[in-house]
Formats: sequence, structure tokens, C-alpha cells
Amino acid sequence: MNDTPEKAENITFTKDQGTSCPPPKGMTPRPGQIVCGEIDMRIDADGVWFYHGSPITRKKLVRLFSTVVRRDEAGAYWLITPAEMARITVDDAPFLVVEMLETNDNGVSCLKFRTNVDTWVTADAAHPIRVVTDPDSAFPDVEATMSRVTEGTRVADGVAADVRSLVTRLFGDDQLANVFLVGMAYQAGAVPVAADDIEQAIELNGAAVARNVQAFRRGRQLVADPEGFHAALPGGPSVEPAATHPRVEEIARLVRSVSDPGLTETVLRRVGELVAYQNVAYATRYATFVEQVRDREESVLGSSELVTPLVARQLFKLMAYKDEYEVARLSLDPLLERDLKQQFGEDVRYSFALHPPVLRALGMRRKIALGTWFRPGFRLLYAMRHLRGTGFDPFGRAGVRRTERALVEEYTTVM
Repeated sequence: MNDTPEKAENITFTKDQGTSCPPPKGMTPRPGQIVCGEIDMRIDADGVWFYHGSPITRKKLVRLFSTVVRRDEAGAYWLITPAEMARITVDDAPFLVVEMLETNDNGVSCLKFRTNVDTWVTADAAHPIRVVTDPDSAFPDVEATMSRVTEGTRVADGVAADVRSLVTRLFGDDQLANVFLVGMAYQAGAVPVAADDIEQAIELNGAAVARNVQAFRRGRQLVADPEGFHAALPGGPSVEPAATHPRVEEIARLVRSVSDPGLTETVLRRVGELVAYQNVAYATRYATFVEQVRDREESVLGSSELVTPLVARQLFKLMAYKDEYEVARLSLDPLLERDLKQQFGEDVRYSFALHPPVLRALGMRRKIALGTWFRPGFRLLYAMRHLRGTGFDPFGRAGVRRTERALVEEYTTVM
């Protein structure tokens, strides 16, 4: 291979560098185009390019090579120039997505992706999105990944943490991991923006404001006071089970998961939540479907450890969509006030930032703040939950609510 090519047509490989192999399947070499065979070039699972075992550090060179990467009909990857064809090794995929943008082109929503070689690709008919699950694939090796990070950073000034695990223990899921990381970065001095400005931006964004602010502050605490952070860290998710209904355990036993204690705990917690969310019949519908999936998986695969736990979690997420009634229930949760008092003191004052669809429909773009004086209104709204999804549901005709209900039906039909 020549050392400093400036254009794709100038990339050349000598024939003795590669091992012989047939030409790319489905591609016919043009007159004078040489098939060099397989050369010692590899793209690892992290998108790093290697030549003769050494990483290619020149970004311009990597980008140049990326413009001539082609995949043949057999799934093999080649560097194809007007003069030569050379097969390379790709551990997973030749390019990684590092940024995504949602744009609106002439009224049509588009997704655009930036790759690790700084090229932009628009999702369209020529570049469709496919979701592929490979149970044999594993995440990149942690130690190898961290070693590459430490090689290019000042280790003494760095802060590392298993953010996903920490955020899950704090908030019950990992959705706030990025905001938590922003808090860590701010406290470490890597974000040149005032903390008040960041929190104001979170409030203006209007999505789960209280939880996002707490995630940001907790990230700061981990850097500023790691001992205090870990001392206050709960042993598991901070979301406690819903108040026990006398029939919760009975309904949960519909899922015969004797051999899987983890599945039993998952179903029991979610049945309790769904009873509080709607009623006993709604929770029974959930447990009955999970049992149908478990029974089918058991009969086909001999165990129910792969599909059933995923269905138990994902179906719950779809069935417990956060509508007006659920917002009212969560706002009345005594654990909310308890947690606020523990974090900010007994005299803490707080309000609920809400943006009801009816106000959005009237053109109001900002949320409204309601103090604790509105709790009777929340109680009335929660008592109306039995109207959810019926013809008498005052909120059920909204497009987003119809979609949420349809997703449940679609999911169960597909499964």
C-alpha cells in the first residue's frame, strides 16, 4: 500500500501483500483491475482501523479508506479502487453511528446519522434502518475500552464510574444516565457552563424535570463527595413497590415461574403497579399474557429465561403509559414527599410542573406550576382512572393516547 494517498484512485496495494482469494461475489473486475486478495487490514468492533496489527492513527487516511469500502453479496468487505480490489477483515461493522439528528425537510421528519469517520447518512429507502438482535454478541471488553481511554487522557484528573448501574439504583432505570454524566463532567470542571444555567435548561426542556435535575445533582455529588454519595446509595432501585392489594400475589401466581425467582419478583412488582395504575382486571390481563408467553417459550425452547422476562418488562412499560391519571397517582405517592424531605429537609417547598394536552392544544407551550394545594385535584383525577380508555375518557381521544393504547394491542399481537 502506498504511504500517503490523497485520493481514492491513488490507493494501491501490491499483489504480494495479500493472500489469494476469489473476486468479490457479485462484482466483476473491470479490465485491468487487479484482485489483490486479502490484505492485513482490519476494522475492530469499536471502529478502529488496523494495518499489519497497528492502529491507523491518521484520521484523514481512515476517512479516505472508508470511501472505498464495499460489501459483496457474500457479506465480505473490500477496498475497491479503479485499479485494485483488496479484501479486509471487519469484526462487526465498518462504521459506527456517533451522532443522530432529527430534521424536518419540507414537512417530512428525517433521521440523519454521523458516523465515526465524519460522514452523514440519511435514513431512507437506500439506507433503511434494521434492528437486529444477536444474543451471541457481547459488549466491548471493559478493560480494553478503559485502557484506550486512559491512554489518551490525564488519568489523575479523570473520574470513572459504572453510571448505568448507579443511575438504575437511584432512579429505578438507566434513562437518566446521560444527565448524570453531565453532572459528573460539570463537577470535574469539564463543562464551562454555570450549574444554574444547566438546571434552567432542564426545566425549559420540560421532560421529567425533577428527576433530571436530581440526576444532574447526583452526578455532581459523586465527584465532589464520593463517600457521601455511596453512603446514601440505596441497595436497589429507589422505586418501591406499590401498596399491596390483597389480590396482587394471587394474580402474580398466574405466571408459573417457580424455577425463576427473578421472573417471579419482576411480575409481582409489576402486577402491584398495574393494580394501582388501573384495577385488578388490568393487572390480570398482564399476568395472563406473560404466562401465555412463558408456557409457549417453555414448550419450544425448554426454558423461559430468554423471551419471557423481556416480555414481562416491555409489556408493563406499554400498559403503564403515563397519562393524566397516572401523573396524578405519582404526584400523590407518599414516597415522593419522603424522598424530597430526606434530600432537602423537612421544610422543603416544591411544585408540580405540568403540561396537559388540553393546554397544548390551546397553544400553551410552557408548563404550569401547581403547588401542593392542588392535591385534592390530583385525588379527583386519580379517582377517574376507571374511565381510562372508555368512551367517557375526557383525555382518551387525543392522538397520543390512542397511539399508546394501540401499541399494547400491536405488541401482544406480534408476540
